[in-house]
Amino acid sequence: TDRPAPRDTGPVITNPCATDAQVDITSRMPDMMGVVSYQGNNNRAPETGGLPTPMGCLAGMNMPQAGHQVVHRYRMRQTAVLEATTVSDNTTETFDTVVFISNSCGMGNMSLGCNDDVSQQVLQSRARSAAPIPMGTEVFIVVGTYLPSVKGADAQGDYELLIREITPTPVGQPCTGASVCADGSACIANAGSTTMGTPSMTNSVSLTEVTNISTRPPASSSRLRRASETDEPT
Repeated sequence: TDRPAPRDTGPVITNPCATDAQVDITSRMPDMMGVVSYQGNNNRAPETGGLPTPMGCLAGMNMPQAGHQVVHRYRMRQTAVLEATTVSDNTTETFDTVVFISNSCGMGNMSLGCNDDVSQQVLQSRARSAAPIPMGTEVFIVVGTYLPSVKGADAQGDYELLIREITPTPVGQPCTGASVCADGSACIANAGSTTMGTPSMTNSVSLTEVTNISTRPPASSSRLRRASETDEPT
């Protein structure tokens, strides 16, 4: 199993950024789809502490923060956009995760990408770096939870973290609405198509405008929460 006993039992971790508290997943090999996976939980993670929540990542009236953080250390295998998600059947469905990618685990860290909820119906997260990260760069992927908790959602639980390196599609090559396009370009819809296109630097209508499918990773995305913070999660 990917859930070692030290994460489930023992004293509460006081500093998620401490070397002995970090989860090193660099040595894990990707599967045939290029996905690196890790299963764990945040049962021992402190409610507060860790890295500051990236500005603009969380919406809400109660000054929300990403609490109960677990820090995962990872080194890029190639120059690529990095995607990290907790969307998995192995993540507790009611676990309200927050995922963000940072360039360091300490003072002066900079967020490379952050996400609260994938959609209004899904409490799990999918973060992408806003730009390709150079090969060999060490990054820190944080899995936390939305605090203060929303009624009906769990602040702690089991999760599966799935990591994927996405090579941007060059200008002139086929792309879809889900593609990450080369810097400065967008996936422009092919004539008569709403699903296929070609990365271009022009101002033509993109697949985003045709199908409302994102063609470039947003800097952050989160579910808008009501001011009461007591409603059932939607």
